[in-house]
Amino acid sequence: SVSSPPLIPREMVTYPERTVTVALDKSTLDFLLSTSSAAQYLQNLSTSIRPDVAYFISFHAPALIAPILSSLFAFVAPTSLPRSSSSSSNLPSPPHDVAGSSTAWNSDGTFKPDQTYQTTVWLYKCSSILPPDHSMISKSLSLSLDNYYTVVSPMLTPSAEQRLRISWGEEARAIEGAYDIMFPDEGLKECYGVEDFRGDYKEWVGGQ
Repeated sequence: SVSSPPLIPREMVTYPERTVTVALDKSTLDFLLSTSSAAQYLQNLSTSIRPDVAYFISFHAPALIAPILSSLFAFVAPTSLPRSSSSSSNLPSPPHDVAGSSTAWNSDGTFKPDQTYQTTVWLYKCSSILPPDHSMISKSLSLSLDNYYTVVSPMLTPSAEQRLRISWGEEARAIEGAYDIMFPDEGLKECYGVEDFRGDYKEWVGGQ
């Protein structure tokens, strides 16, 4: 996996140890999962909160988030909730199946959120915080993300790999050309632009 540069939001502050009774995360972890700051964020949270309860609101299903939170909390209870917005008000309610999953990836590796993904959020209630350990959290994050995106909901499926090999051909490609082949879906390009791709490529090359 490609590591991202550290991201330290201005609003990220560290509270005195064990002074927060209840913590509510509204998709902050979702955002930080694509950066190298996720482990530090979770460690800050576990240090400042009392051994009581934390709530995480996430767009991601338990298959991805539960293993991450389980590395920090002794008990994690996920519940699916319908989104309340004008864009989804006319859509049928998604199934409330804790064991269920939703994904934004098609079987060919393209970014196409299904209806459940678009109309559902997940609430994770966590309690009994374990002693924080940054290396343990970082390792759990890396293993959980790698397992999810390579095994549970793989981004590179056999059909996606075949499409890439056919589109790529035998010739060398410039960064822009490689980006267009690897990310043909406009929805994904809105989330991950060519400059993001260029930066990740340079970091990956530098780490070889």
